[in-house]
Amino acid sequence: MTIHPIQLNRESYDSPNFKQEKKSYRDADGVVKTRKKVKPLPPKGHLVDDDAKTSVKYFFKDIGYDIKSVKDGIKGEANDHQLGRLNDVGLKLGGIGIAAYLASRTADPKTRLMEYIGLATFLTAMSIYPKLAINAPSKMVHGFDTGKEYIDDQGRKKSVFQDSNYIPYDMYKGENPDENLDLIGDKMGIPRDIHNRHDLIKAQMRKVATQNNTLWMLTAGFATPLMTALICNGLENYVIAPTMEATRNNNASRMIKHALEQSANIEKVDSSLNKEVEKILSRYTDKIIPKNEVENIINIITERMDSNLASGIKQDIEKILVNGTNNSYRIDENAIDLMMKNGKRSLQGRNLNKIEAAILPTKEEILTALKNVKADGDIKSVIQLNETEYLNFKKQLDEIISAKISKTNDIPLQFLNGNKANYINSIDFDKASALTKETSEKLINFAKIMGDFKDVQHNIDKCKSFKFEHAPDTILARYYDKFQKTLIKELNISSKDLQKIAEDKDFARKIFNEKVTKLCQDSKKYTKVFEELGGILTDMDKALHKGTASEKSNIADLISSIDNLYNNTAKRLAKEGEFSETIKRLVNEDVSTLSTTLKNNSIEALLEGFIQNPHADGIKDAESYLLHNLNGKGSSKNLEISRIISRYQGEQNSFYRTMHTLDFYKRTMNPESLFVYPNLKNPEYINELVGIGKTALSEGNINDYILKFNMANSMNYRDLGYIMYPDVAGEYWSTAQKGLVTEEATAGLTQGKKLKNSNLLERFQKYITRTRNIVMNDKTDFTKPNHILNPYINKQYNQSARTNEAVFNLVGQSPIDMLQKGASSKFTANKWLKTVGIMTAGIFGITMLAQFTFGKIKSNHISQKKVGHDDNK
Repeated sequence: MTIHPIQLNRESYDSPNFKQEKKSYRDADGVVKTRKKVKPLPPKGHLVDDDAKTSVKYFFKDIGYDIKSVKDGIKGEANDHQLGRLNDVGLKLGGIGIAAYLASRTADPKTRLMEYIGLATFLTAMSIYPKLAINAPSKMVHGFDTGKEYIDDQGRKKSVFQDSNYIPYDMYKGENPDENLDLIGDKMGIPRDIHNRHDLIKAQMRKVATQNNTLWMLTAGFATPLMTALICNGLENYVIAPTMEATRNNNASRMIKHALEQSANIEKVDSSLNKEVEKILSRYTDKIIPKNEVENIINIITERMDSNLASGIKQDIEKILVNGTNNSYRIDENAIDLMMKNGKRSLQGRNLNKIEAAILPTKEEILTALKNVKADGDIKSVIQLNETEYLNFKKQLDEIISAKISKTNDIPLQFLNGNKANYINSIDFDKASALTKETSEKLINFAKIMGDFKDVQHNIDKCKSFKFEHAPDTILARYYDKFQKTLIKELNISSKDLQKIAEDKDFARKIFNEKVTKLCQDSKKYTKVFEELGGILTDMDKALHKGTASEKSNIADLISSIDNLYNNTAKRLAKEGEFSETIKRLVNEDVSTLSTTLKNNSIEALLEGFIQNPHADGIKDAESYLLHNLNGKGSSKNLEISRIISRYQGEQNSFYRTMHTLDFYKRTMNPESLFVYPNLKNPEYINELVGIGKTALSEGNINDYILKFNMANSMNYRDLGYIMYPDVAGEYWSTAQKGLVTEEATAGLTQGKKLKNSNLLERFQKYITRTRNIVMNDKTDFTKPNHILNPYINKQYNQSARTNEAVFNLVGQSPIDMLQKGASSKFTANKWLKTVGIMTAGIFGITMLAQFTFGKIKSNHISQKKVGHDDNK
C-alpha cells in the first residue's frame, strides 16, 4: 500500500463537492495490462512419497526443523508453522520428564527402561494409529490418502488436508495412482461424462478428509492408549525381559568374579567409612562422647547390615564408648531431665505437693551444683565427672535441699530428711570413659574393616538378588514362571478352567488327575512333556551356574566369595581385639581354624542337599554335608549362604517334585507291574496305595510328609514307599530315563541333547533318594498318632527356625499349589489381554467400516453434471 502525502490544493474526501473518478478494473493501478489468459505459476512444492526411505529421511529432517523452531522461538523469530511444531516438541519433552520421574521411583532396571519404552510406544502409536486404521482403509475405499503430506515452497512439511479452506490440489499431478484425480474419481464412483469432474472430485476429497480427521480426533484418545498397552505387553514379555535377563545375568556373572577377587584381597578395598567415623571422633578426644553421637556411629557402620551382625557391632561399640570401667560418669541435658523424673518418683507421703515443694531442687539449682563441681562443664554437650566430683555433686545437692527443708515448718523434719535421702540415692548417671587417642584409632580401624566388608557385600548382594531372590524378573522367578506356564500348556488346560482352578482346590485336584492320567496314556506326548519341563530346569541351572559359557560355576564363586568375605573380615578384626561379639556374629567359629574358601564339591553338596542313606555305606557323604552345612551355625555367614541354598533348593525341588509326580502316575498305570515288590500281590491293595501316593505327591504339604500321611501301619507305609520312591537302579526307573537322557528318546531332539549334557537324570535320582531317606527311615514309630523323625535326620534338618524351611526344600512345592498359582496368573493375564484386545479390535473395526459410509454422493447431484443437461450448458 502506497501512502500519498496530503495535497493542500486538493478537496477533502469529506467535502460534499468531492467526486471519486471511477475506472475499469483493467485500468486500475498495478494491474497487468494484458488481454490474454493469465495462468498461475507452477507450484514449487511437492507431495511426500510414502515409502520407508522417505520416512527415515524426513524423521531426521523433522528433528532438525524442531530444534531450529525452538531456537527461532526463543529469539522471537519463529513463524506460525514453527510455533505450531513447538506443541509436539513440548509434548515429547514433557513425556520424557514424566518418564524420568517415574523411572526414578523404582530400582528395577526393567521397570525403569519400560517407562521410556512406554513413552516411545505411546508417541509411535499416536503416529501409526491414523495410518493403519484410517488412512490405509481410506486409500483402499476412496483411492487417496487422507494423511498425505506435502513440502511447500519454503521447505515446510504440512498435511494436505490440514486446512479444509486451503488444499493444494495443484500438487496432484498424477505421478502416482493416489495422486491422479481421474483415478481417484473412478474409485469414488464419479462418472467421467460430467462437466467440471475434477471440481467434484476435489470437493469429495475435502469432504472425506474432513470426516476422517473428525473420526481421528474422536477415536485417538481411546485407541492410542490401548495400542500402547498391547505393544508394551508384547515388547516386555518377548523382547525386553529376555534381552535384559541375558544382559543382566552376564553382568552379574562378571560381578561375582570381581567379588570373589575382592573377598580374597579385602585389605585392598578402599572404603571411606572410616573417614565418616573419624570426623565424629575427632571432636571428642579426651572427652566423653554423647549418647546420640554413639548411636550415630553405630548407625553409620551398621547401615544395610543384617540384624544379627548389627547387634554384635552395637554391643562392641557400646562396650568401648558407653560402658566405661574407670568410674567416670556421663552427664548431659537428657541425664539431668531423667534425674529430675527419678527424683520426683522417689518421694513418698500423703501430701506430695508440699513434699515436692520442700525437697525438689529446680533445674537451675542442679546446674549451679554442677558448675560448682565442674566449672568448665557444658551441659549442652556432655559433662564428665570422676568419682570424687560425682560425690561432691551429690553433696552440693544435699546442701541445697537441706537449705530448702530449713524453711519448711508444716511437715515433720524427720519425714523430710527421709525423703531427702531417697532423692539423693535416686541419682544414678551412666558410667563412661573419655575417648583416648588409642581408642579413637581402634574404632577408626574397625570402621575401615567394616566399611571394606560392606562395600564387597554390597556387590555380592546385587548378584545374589538378581539370581536368587523371588522377585520379578530375577532368574529364579522367571524360570519358575516358565515352568508354571509350560505345565499348564502341556496339560492342555483350557482358558475357561483357569479361573475355577485358581479358586477351587478340589477342582484343581480333579483337573490335574484327569490331565496327567490322559498324558501318561500317550508315551510320546509324556516324553515330550518331560523333556520340556526338564529343559527349563536345565536352562535355569545354566543361567544360575554359568551365566556365560566361559565360567565354571557362578554359584560356587558366589558362595566362596561370601565365605572369604566373612572369614577374612573376622581374621582382620581378631588382630584389632575387643570386637569379639562382632567376630562371633560374623562366623561363630574359632578364627584360627577358618579356611580360605569352600571347596567346589562341598558347595555342590550344599546346593544339591545330597545325603546318602545314613544307615548304608554313604555315611561319610552325609557327615560331609553336615560338616559344611552347619559350621558357623547361627552366624551371619551361615544365614547368608543358607538363604541362597534354601531359595535354590526350594525352586529346584519344586520342579523335581512335579516331574516325580508325573513319573509316579506313569509307572503305576499298570498295577501288575508292581507285583515284584515285597507284600504287593493284591491289585486292590496296590490300587489303594497308588491313590494315597498320588495324593501325597500331588498335594501333600510339609506336615503330611512328617506325619507319614497318617498311616498307622508301618508295613503299609513301607509298601507305599516302595512304589513312591523306587530303587533308582531298578527297571521301573526306565520311564524317567526315557523322558530324560536315553539316545532312543532323544535322538534328533535338540532339547534332549541339552538334557543329556546337563546330567539331569543323575540329579533327579539324587532328589528321589534324598526324599526317600528322610520320609522312609526305620527309626520311626508308626503306631503313635504323632510320629517323630529319626534323630539323625532330626539333627540334620531341625536346626533352629529352619525346620519347616528345610523340609519344604526337601519336598518342594506341591504340583497342585503350583498349578493353582500358575492358573491364577495365566487367567489374569488372559483376561487383561482379552479385554484390551477386544476394545482395540472394536475401535479399529469401527474406524475401518466408517470409510464405507463416508463421501457418499447423491445421484441427483451427479445427474445435474451430465453432459448435455440444460443446467450444464
